[in-house]
Amino acid sequence: MEFLRGDRPQSRMNKKKLFSTLYEFQTAVPSHPLNFSGLSTFCNEQSAIYEEYSGIPQVSAKMDELPPGAEVKNRFANVVPLPETRVPLAKINNDPLSEYINASYVRGPKNATKYYIACQAPMESTVTDFWRMI
Repeated sequence: MEFLRGDRPQSRMNKKKLFSTLYEFQTAVPSHPLNFSGLSTFCNEQSAIYEEYSGIPQVSAKMDELPPGAEVKNRFANVVPLPETRVPLAKINNDPLSEYINASYVRGPKNATKYYIACQAPMESTVTDFWRMI
């Protein structure tokens, strides 16, 4: 493994940058620390758990927002990328399905767009698309 690390020095993150990124993340997300007793009490209050869970926005894509035939490229029928964050592939031979892969861009530090890509594990039938994306 060392030889790989040595071959890619640009991929290393120095400690200052790493801790700066961690600090940004920690301060950007409101936190409500609980000790064991507080956690135990919270877990016994199912209505409080339901209330907190129901406050999470439910955002999901609809199948009609995907190219026709895209369902065969999804590992799970209920996990599909949102159109506004979906990673498009280069079109091959004017085939609209060739642009589709079940992958989404994810924001990074300082709200940077297209910083990461979240993708389902490729299936045998989508490995080529996966490598085209990479």
